[in-house]
Amino acid sequence: MARLTIRDEQGNWALKGVKWNQLHVGETITQQVQEKIYGALAKLKDYEDSGMTPDECWDCCVGRSVKNTMEEVKEELKPCPFCGGKASINYERISGEHKGFWAQVICNSCYGRSGGTWAGSYNAAERIETKAWNRRANDGKID
Repeated sequence: MARLTIRDEQGNWALKGVKWNQLHVGETITQQVQEKIYGALAKLKDYEDSGMTPDECWDCCVGRSVKNTMEEVKEELKPCPFCGGKASINYERISGEHKGFWAQVICNSCYGRSGGTWAGSYNAAERIETKAWNRRANDGKID
């Protein structure tokens, strides 16, 4: 991901492409400024939905690309609890609705499925559904 902020020669930071005076009270917010602010807030939302602290992000991603790191952290789906088959995550976003993103795990063999989750991002919905699908009655404990 490209940086959203920049620093000037004095070390002052700003949102890339937006001058501070464009954000002063009484100034008109142009379409370009609105898009820059919206983009930055969308990235902030995705970060917050990740559930990671800044230190966890730093420890996890130093020296590696975020995309590869997130793939490494992503939890694998366990086999279907009903038939043992391979499962996949189904995503959906209903246009015009503001519920967020839908994810549901579905078995590719018997079509058994999880309960499904609405969340603020695909990543958050996937994480919740994967955790629910992978939970078993004994959670790895042997009686």
